Amino acid sequence: MAIRRRKIFANVPISSMADIAFLLLIFFMVTSVLKVDADLPLILPDAGGQEIKEKDLQISVDRNKQFYFGNIAMDLDATVARVQEQIQLNPGARVVINAHDNLPVEVLDRLFEKLKRIGATNIAIVTKQENRQL
Repeated sequence: MAIRRRKIFANVPISSMADIAFLLLIFFMVTSVLKVDADLPLILPDAGGQEIKEKDLQISVDRNKQFYFGNIAMDLDATVARVQEQIQLNPGARVVINAHDNLPVEVLDRLFEKLKRIGATNIAIVTKQENRQL
């Protein structure tokens, strides 16, 4: 007498897979970091970086919103015009901005916009260098 074997089909229960995928999606959404722009006054960070070279174009702005190109006091438009002349002579020149800590952001924003319009692409902001000991 021949004994028949029952065929057993292997199946994986996938009904809970959708639940697991949904829970993983929720987990990653909750734990991800969203970029939030805070409306805070500009506070320049302490950082170490490159040294200022003599051929860099120095723009300084004091707390009274007075602009200086090198050591010469002038208004914003004259400063930008002077930078434009220097950039035409030396296209790779870096513009280095020394701004007072308490200077309103709007002043720097106007300066950046005008520098962008004249084609200045290499711009650096000077920050305080912190003495770190390792």
